[in-house]
Amino acid sequence: MKKAFLCYSSVDKDYVDTVARKLGRAKLLSDKISFNPGVDFRAEIQRYLDKAALFIFFASEASLRSSWCKFEVREAEMRMFGGGIEAQLTILLDLSLAISDLPQWMQFTKAISQPRPSQATRDIQGILYSLQPEVFKPPFVGRSTQVNAFVQALSIRQPCPRIFVLSGLDGIGRRTYLERACKDNLGLNLGPYFLYDETKRVEDIYLWLYNETGDLTTRHEIKEELDLFGHLSANEQVSEVVRRLRTLCSANCLPCLVDYGGMLTDNGEYTEVPAKVLDSFVRSDEEYNLAFIHQRTPFTQRLSCASFMFRQSIPPLDANESTVLLQQLLKRMMVKAERVQISELCGYLGGYPPAINLAATHSKQYGIDVLMADKSVLIDFQANRFAGLMRQLKLGDKEWFVLRYLSAELAVPFSVIVLAADISQKEAASVLRNLIEHSLVVALDDNYTLSSPIRYAVERVKGNLDSNEYKSICAKLTSEFWAGDDAAPTLEIVDATLNLLRSSVHFLGSLDIAQSISITNIGALMRRQLNSWQVTQSTEKPIQCRERVSSTPARA
Repeated sequence: MKKAFLCYSSVDKDYVDTVARKLGRAKLLSDKISFNPGVDFRAEIQRYLDKAALFIFFASEASLRSSWCKFEVREAEMRMFGGGIEAQLTILLDLSLAISDLPQWMQFTKAISQPRPSQATRDIQGILYSLQPEVFKPPFVGRSTQVNAFVQALSIRQPCPRIFVLSGLDGIGRRTYLERACKDNLGLNLGPYFLYDETKRVEDIYLWLYNETGDLTTRHEIKEELDLFGHLSANEQVSEVVRRLRTLCSANCLPCLVDYGGMLTDNGEYTEVPAKVLDSFVRSDEEYNLAFIHQRTPFTQRLSCASFMFRQSIPPLDANESTVLLQQLLKRMMVKAERVQISELCGYLGGYPPAINLAATHSKQYGIDVLMADKSVLIDFQANRFAGLMRQLKLGDKEWFVLRYLSAELAVPFSVIVLAADISQKEAASVLRNLIEHSLVVALDDNYTLSSPIRYAVERVKGNLDSNEYKSICAKLTSEFWAGDDAAPTLEIVDATLNLLRSSVHFLGSLDIAQSISITNIGALMRRQLNSWQVTQSTEKPIQCRERVSSTPARA
């Protein structure tokens, strides 16, 4: 971990103490935290400067006169040009100071005027992060479709988006993606973050913002500020919140509110406070930006600011992206793995980045052969991660039936879901829309599939459909799509029927359902399926059947 050395005058102690507190001990080398009593300060300063990667000089009239600061600056200069210290930052605390007032070598390094300690902290954190070796930075893989859509929205949409709204499963990479997209295309730093759960009120948002822009330090100051805020009207409170959001934005930040269940109503609309904040924020003249992160896709059509919002749903990584990410992580951890092992592991990871990281770290700790022999740790990780979420969701019986059916399928058409669930097309549309908004189901062209990371959680919470349910669905598909020797269902329906047959009669046993499909159609079905496999083999390795090692019994 790269660390920073803080050089300052005791006159500026309050400001620097706030910065040190926010940075934390793990990122600092300074007399406030590290120096030992009874030891020559000069020797200690030199010892810690030898360890520092970043030298921070808090420039003020007092620090420029301080003999201790002059000593530290001279020592830092020697190490800066001798290849020791990697970077230097000057934070101008006195507005009257000019660059020419600094020591000569500092006049050619980065200097910023920053009256707010919180923003100074973010500046320091950004530099420390940039100094970290690439091996310590999480790799960014894929998301080209989402990035292209983001760039296109910025370039052609009118009005230009100012509110970025991301949805997707927790841990799927929403923040990582938005951080990269905003940095590369807008030059903005994502954050700070506010976690918005059911207990949060407008006072909590304001206190977070005040701490980020005004830096409260004592309980008395917090109480006094909240009392003043509490005497404002509701509209005045929203205006004050928005004013401080703009203050954050003026420092090249993109404030981000992360929804943990308190921001949306049951029908997906924003609750009163976020809705008012959004409306007031976009009515300002400044072209500032704001970000919201949800699991559920919010319903925004009724908001007056909807035209300024850009919504994106972040899906799991696809097979290729998962493979590349796992390869990179294994390489960084110096774990040797064969291509066939990586391909097999990816079938258990659901395109879920935390699970991919777990596979790499588990391989590092126990060896990849141990993981290949027992992949239940990967299944249990995903099942446990989302089982609690699945239990909390207010889903009806039809939603659960669709989830349980899709948990055993790759992708099925809308017409199959209508038949399987025995509901009308209108009701099926409502069910699927709700499941997609909650990031539980993904639409793939004209088909629908379960979001891979929750597959094991659905099985763990509700179990699989039983054989009688599979027989019933198979009979419906047989009657609807396989009547007559000339029936020619789509390949997706072929797949769905084959899977149901396997599940209910164990590969075309002697049950009546299997016999009800003519030999001609079975032969055509098999030939079409074989042809599709041959085409797949010519371009990539065929998808292997998912091995079942969870607590639920295997069906095939």
